[in-house]
Amino acid sequence: MSPRKRKGKDREEGKRKRRRVDSEEDCLEDGRGDAGSSASGLDTYGWETAIPEDWTISKAMAMLDYRLTHADFQSITAREKKRTEEGRHAYYIYNERAVEWKAWEKHGGPIGLWKFLKALKKEHEASGSTDPFDIPYSYAADRLYDLDLPETPELSDRYVGDLRLLRYAKQSLPPWLWNVCNSKLNKALLDGKRPNGCDDLTEERQRAIGALVSFVNENPIRYIEKPAQDVAPSLYIATLRSVLAAAPIAPRFGSQAWGTPVAGLDFCEADGHPRYEWCASYLQRIFKALCTVISKHGIGNEGWRSIRWEVYETVFLTS
Repeated sequence: MSPRKRKGKDREEGKRKRRRVDSEEDCLEDGRGDAGSSASGLDTYGWETAIPEDWTISKAMAMLDYRLTHADFQSITAREKKRTEEGRHAYYIYNERAVEWKAWEKHGGPIGLWKFLKALKKEHEASGSTDPFDIPYSYAADRLYDLDLPETPELSDRYVGDLRLLRYAKQSLPPWLWNVCNSKLNKALLDGKRPNGCDDLTEERQRAIGALVSFVNENPIRYIEKPAQDVAPSLYIATLRSVLAAAPIAPRFGSQAWGTPVAGLDFCEADGHPRYEWCASYLQRIFKALCTVISKHGIGNEGWRSIRWEVYETVFLTS
């Protein structure tokens, strides 16, 4: 038995005395899927772990450390099925990296989980509880995502690399403009693919972004009430962004195609101002995704107040 397994078993027994966890026997299932890749549409670049590759963790332990539910394990493949020493109860063992990855997907990445756990820890300390606060391995002291860090840790950024100019550009530009700019450059320079290393951050790309920074500095634009920081990623934000990415594009005004039918768009002339508008079916997709974001993240900076600007920008860029 590995040190991690012994440690996990000892800690698990202690936790069961302090806190009720649903019995493994109540919900035994073989996990499905593979946690090695994200099917949620989230950008997983920079998602690094401190967990050794072969470490395992029981389901009960994973639920405590990573705050997962039984439903979350339906997409994680179990390593093996075991029984307690008495032989009366069965439980599943999982690769801990797969469990960590699932928690990351659920919270929008390592930083999303860090913020979630940070808030829980703050509540735990404020409650005056004498129980220890359960922390995932990579989030313990002096590790990659140390919960005691005063500032939010930063991941490697595929759009910055180790280039000083791009780091300055990201700090200088509004998050929405930085994102739109990189999206356009991906289409122009990488056939729509995202950069995967410094080789893709070419001089041509750097010149284009540098020109944008100069333009913005010379022509400052103020967006009333627009949050300074980009909205944190999550499954619900990713779903909305995927719907926005599929927005139909209107023909250019004055072109031969202007006024012709376009899938997903309605051409309106009733008020004397001819224009294209999103059709009812596409609007329903947008509204459904937006309502989910609002129900999960609220109307503040973590939800509607921030994400609405991405809707506005999509309207502007596609009309």
